[in-house]
Amino acid sequence: MKIVFLNTWHGRCRDELTVFIEKEAPSTDIFCFQEADSEIRQYFQRLLPEFIEYASNKLEGERVRFSLATYIKKPYPVLDHSALLEDVPDSGLALVTTVQDGNTAVTVANVHGISFVLDDKLDTKGRLIQSKAIIGRLDGLRHPAIIGGDFNLLPEASSVRLFGQAGYQDLIATHHISTTRNRLAWERFPDNMQRYADYTFASSDVRVRRFTVPQLEISDHLPLIIEFDVTEFAGSERSDASLTVEDRALLP
Repeated sequence: MKIVFLNTWHGRCRDELTVFIEKEAPSTDIFCFQEADSEIRQYFQRLLPEFIEYASNKLEGERVRFSLATYIKKPYPVLDHSALLEDVPDSGLALVTTVQDGNTAVTVANVHGISFVLDDKLDTKGRLIQSKAIIGRLDGLRHPAIIGGDFNLLPEASSVRLFGQAGYQDLIATHHISTTRNRLAWERFPDNMQRYADYTFASSDVRVRRFTVPQLEISDHLPLIIEFDVTEFAGSERSDASLTVEDRALLP
């Protein structure tokens, strides 16, 4: 199976993005897009006729603050899909989709983390709740899980390390990825150049065949591409990363 995660930057680099999607679509099973508003989703639907779209928005007043779209190639039966963090303050949004793959299933969490809290993209209470909520949602799965997207976090944040503590592979760290951003981001914020924002986490039962972060200017983020094999989960139940009673009270 192959999954592409990408913050599409609302299609600001539409021509370059189109070339990328058309090239990747024949070999890709799932696209997980962040910053995918209704206008660009209409374009994606025309560009990806062999895929079914699942989308979710999170509003702040009357303004759409987060917009996610997950595209599943039509041969895969979709067993479940739901949004997470819609009603949790000071957090982002996740779109969780489970598809059948042969004799097992794969759950994919498409994540856009909150960015408008601190410019340093380190831990806040809301960001910790955000990570714990995602881990908690997948707790106890007996099949593989992939979590990815734009988390708006730096690698040293505990909000990132929680996934490793819960038994997930951090593919940005294990594959020594040097950056998930590019010139389009750095030129906008020359006084606050950050090399990371995006992550892919895979449960321990995922056999990663290839993980790449191509240096492309199709957005102000780089695409994260994972190719992997899945088996039925044979390990212990996944950790809930020690959600406290107070944490759980904030969850939807």
